[in-house]
Amino acid sequence: MSKKSVEQKPSETAIFAALYRAVANKEFKNERFGSDYLAEYFLPSHFKFFIKFKRIRAKTKAK
Repeated sequence: MSKKSVEQKPSETAIFAALYRAVANKEFKNERFGSDYLAEYFLPSHFKFFIKFKRIRAKTKAK
């Protein structure tokens, strides 16, 4: 029987995709995008802390 391996650490692409979706959910609140309130739960704790601040979200969107 083969063992399936599951990566314990998410990829950088997955983290940034969740980050952009969480920022879009906080900024646009059902205006142009579908709400993705679950994206924030997939982020590391330090990202969750920083996206609470509007100034930091603005810098994230500018990149």
